[in-house]
Amino acid sequence: MTKSVKVLSDYTPANEPNTLSIIKDNQGDIHIHLYRGNDDERGVRIANNGTRYSPKVRQAFYDLITVLEEEMQTTKNNELKSLI
Repeated sequence: MTKSVKVLSDYTPANEPNTLSIIKDNQGDIHIHLYRGNDDERGVRIANNGTRYSPKVRQAFYDLITVLEEEMQTTKNNELKSLI
């Protein structure tokens, strides 16, 4: 079974099995969706103003996104170094 994480810059559904998508929309809201199969997903929206969830939950999702961004940057930097 293939698993993947996609960080998308626009609100385009991944809709691929076993994919976690993290989207920040133009309102600043964050949408996190786990696609388990075709048309089978579970998701959460973290409102920019924090109204939907407690600050701890919201911060946990922001921390997740920060770690993923750091991982992506590290991977990108390592790929660039290998080209030199």
